[in-house]
Amino acid sequence: RKSGKTYTTPVSYSQSGDQVSIFTHADWWKNLRSSPSVTLHIRGRELRGLAEPVAKDKQAIADGLSAHLRMVPSDARYYGVTFDEHGNPRAEEVEQAVQTVVMIRVQLC
Repeated sequence: RKSGKTYTTPVSYSQSGDQVSIFTHADWWKNLRSSPSVTLHIRGRELRGLAEPVAKDKQAIADGLSAHLRMVPSDARYYGVTFDEHGNPRAEEVEQAVQTVVMIRVQLC
């Protein structure tokens, strides 16, 4: 944010078309507020995009996290979320999880 240094942070992600969704409990996302240009390394490819942190819109985060967990169910344990009999993340657990989670939407260029 201040130094201009580039940092590498391994993250789990889900992708739908040209949008990548990332979720985090850590504060590194704050660096994206001043410089939203990012480079992602996905499946051996280097992709560029613009990152949009979503920290306050809890409904958007809940919707995004639910969609992410349907695509990457192994991540559910990191958010304290389990699935119902239809394979959907339990809404009440997602609502609890989003209180401490930030979503980063990356629009690939």
